Amino acid sequence: MKYSGGTPFHFHGGDPAEHTSSAGGIDPKKLDYKTTETAKNLAGESIDIAGTATVTVPGTRKQTNFSTDPVERDKQKQWIKDNPELYEEMIAETKPREATVTRERDYSQKRKIYPNPFKGMSTYKGIVLSSAAKDRDSLESKTITNIFKQANDKEGFTAYLDKYNYKLRKGKTKKPTTSESLSDYKYTIN
Repeated sequence: MKYSGGTPFHFHGGDPAEHTSSAGGIDPKKLDYKTTETAKNLAGESIDIAGTATVTVPGTRKQTNFSTDPVERDKQKQWIKDNPELYEEMIAETKPREATVTRERDYSQKRKIYPNPFKGMSTYKGIVLSSAAKDRDSLESKTITNIFKQANDKEGFTAYLDKYNYKLRKGKTKKPTTSESLSDYKYTIN
């Protein structure tokens, strides 16, 4: 069941009024969630991307007493004997039940990568290449630059830049070589 603003929930821990929105419905954004899944962002910080909170949902049916009329009461009791499963469902609908609110959000990292000039090579000008440098189709610019620097091969680096029409930037760049995306939470109630 998806969250709707008018759903009447009572939340564990604290006054239910603390968890209500200005419209009077329960706001799942105000719950205390237990983190169930985390991810590392580009800064190396741990961020939560999933969590759960427990709620008590009140009964959906009002409890009623047997009729005071003896004939009607006997009919009600006979109906209970004839329909025990339906009666159990009716009783269950009058009682509160536990539900779990789950929140999840998507997180992704994208690193800017470039064609690998060292693919298939085990060494480059005396430098032993890592398995990533010799096997992958593309690498981060930092890795490519470091290999050319270790080999002291400015001409090779310039030829690589010219081959792909890349421009060499001097100093620090303002444009990041990596990006990350973090979506808003999506709430579901089970």
